[in-house]
Amino acid sequence: MTLPATQPDPTTVEVEVEVESAIRSIAPFRFWLGLVPAMVLPLLAALFYFVWMGESPAAKAIYGAAKVFTLLWPLLCVWLLWKLPLPQVLRIPDNLRSVLLVGLTTGLAICGIMALAMQTPLAEGVWAGAERILAKTRSFGVLDHYWLFGAYVTILHSLVEEYYWRWFVFGKLHQRVRPLYAYLLAAAAFTAHHVVILSQYFDWPLVALFSLSVGVGGLLWSWMLVRQRTLWGAWLSHALVDFGIFVIGYELIFS
Repeated sequence: MTLPATQPDPTTVEVEVEVESAIRSIAPFRFWLGLVPAMVLPLLAALFYFVWMGESPAAKAIYGAAKVFTLLWPLLCVWLLWKLPLPQVLRIPDNLRSVLLVGLTTGLAICGIMALAMQTPLAEGVWAGAERILAKTRSFGVLDHYWLFGAYVTILHSLVEEYYWRWFVFGKLHQRVRPLYAYLLAAAAFTAHHVVILSQYFDWPLVALFSLSVGVGGLLWSWMLVRQRTLWGAWLSHALVDFGIFVIGYELIFS
């Protein structure tokens, strides 16, 4: 499938050129002072609330604090640290229908791959982690509200992740460094905290495979942002993938 690039109006192009020029003019120290914490803190937070804190009540507090950070840090960084005007992150494009169609297609395709994978010997390794997934779901207090939590992750959390990882981390890297470096650095940072989370449920061969899949997803959604000049397509694709994961999780926990 060829993903056509969105053709923005001249005003949008002018604004994007001005923003890229402003990002490039930021002193290197101040630029990386904003980006490095964004790339590293989710990994450290995952280590605290999934590994080091165990079943401690403080794990939930750290989890919540990490989510607040992902919501606020990009805006604070752009506005206060980099001294740039706040952007229109969730701008609605004129071709929203075609953007969402691509998101729908890629999301459903990935869900189809996951469903097929559960019919292969890989499923045995996934089922081996069911007890650990159940225990963590219970310890976080979401077992009795599984689908409510699933709706939050699918709709809102995926949107925050796209805003944080694609618009901020990848987007600012893409405006500052070579495109290849931007794709790889952002995908690696996006993958890192998922490695920690996955390692709590599965054996390392599956952790490696699933982490690679997360990285590929990050690359795909970054590419969609560049081509479509909006987050909405990547968000819908991401949301559908998260929903597919929750469907599999339901089977593992409640079957």
